[in-house]
Amino acid sequence: MDTVSKIIMPAVGAGMARWLTVNVMWQMWRNTLRQVVDFYARGSPPVEPTFLYDAEAPRSGQWPESLPTCEGLREFYQICGRGEMGPMIRFIPLEDLAKETSRWINLLRDYDARGDILQAGRHIVFANDADGTPWVWDSATGTVASFYWKGGDWEEPSFASFDDFMDYVLSPRGDDSSWARALKVYAAYTP
Repeated sequence: MDTVSKIIMPAVGAGMARWLTVNVMWQMWRNTLRQVVDFYARGSPPVEPTFLYDAEAPRSGQWPESLPTCEGLREFYQICGRGEMGPMIRFIPLEDLAKETSRWINLLRDYDARGDILQAGRHIVFANDADGTPWVWDSATGTVASFYWKGGDWEEPSFASFDDFMDYVLSPRGDDSSWARALKVYAAYTP
């Protein structure tokens, strides 16, 4: 049982505790992203360790009609116009989302014996890593994964949902102490 459940369950019961735990977890990446965007919107100096990260306030724009709807991605773009979370995740601005998705669909067309890797109306390329590898949301399964296009395949880690992906990206891990330090800096600048 996690810490949130231990605190909530005695007060509200098991069913309500599960709902509250899911709701708290659902909000975590959104709140963290807001802190990061607020930090950079203030023009705060990018001191170590925050120089590895960047985020911009949302830009005006409509969801591209040619792309399937992903609620998590829509929420991301309502909070953040674009961002770089460490050296490995570079989010594509909303206004470039359809163009970049189309470009990757074409690049991965008739890729190998598998044929087309991405399909229009099903996949969205929303970010790239430092090597240019696309991060892809699949509307048929709701999953997120990256495809190593230089002769590779779908990579790990992969995620069951966009929310799971964002929780992973915005949560400190033992192998990334700079992100944990950056989160403390961002939290200190939160109004």
